[in-house]
Amino acid sequence: SKYYIVSHPFELKLSEEQVKSIAKVYRIIQKTVDIKGLYIYEKFIKRLAKKIKNEELTDTINKISIFRGVEDNLVEDLLEAADLRQQVTFLYKSPRGKELEITLILDKLGISSGKLYVYGTDINLSQYAYYLVSRIVKILSRETSSVDISQLSTYKVKYILKSLPAEFKLSHDEKILEIGEDYLVVEMESSNKFILKQRVMSYGKYCTVLEPSDFRE
Repeated sequence: SKYYIVSHPFELKLSEEQVKSIAKVYRIIQKTVDIKGLYIYEKFIKRLAKKIKNEELTDTINKISIFRGVEDNLVEDLLEAADLRQQVTFLYKSPRGKELEITLILDKLGISSGKLYVYGTDINLSQYAYYLVSRIVKILSRETSSVDISQLSTYKVKYILKSLPAEFKLSHDEKILEIGEDYLVVEMESSNKFILKQRVMSYGKYCTVLEPSDFRE
């Protein structure tokens, strides 16, 4: 007799439910780990999907990926630059379609409203800023920054959070001033008022600004 082994007898197979479970884990990780950890996890899942030839898993991860439409080398360069606190100049496509040259002292990569942003001090604006990574056309240069950003003017906002939202997580520029049974008093400092406004408004009904009075109004 003569026969062919047409597939590996111990080949890994994933059911539809298992694919859904992996996607669920991905969504949980989005909210709990840093961007580098999420990027490593996603690369692992995509390698696994390719290895076992599971197109359903590949398509599922691609649909929910925050890195969708962004080249791997761009993400890796930005992560490395953020770790080194480098000054990065990149070409950025604005919502109006105009290409701008942005110079940023990188601080971090983060997720907001399900999209990937790069954060740092904008040299031209002299304030903290953030940009959508998917709109970055290419990196023009990376170098060690010689700009002193310690003297930038900053604003402090104090607010109270009641009946805390389940996904509350302090950002790097926030600190807790007081802890109660069902509330937190938090102070946030930034050189960018728009970022401060977005932060407190993102909490909706859970948040009340305490001071300063002009910002509260």
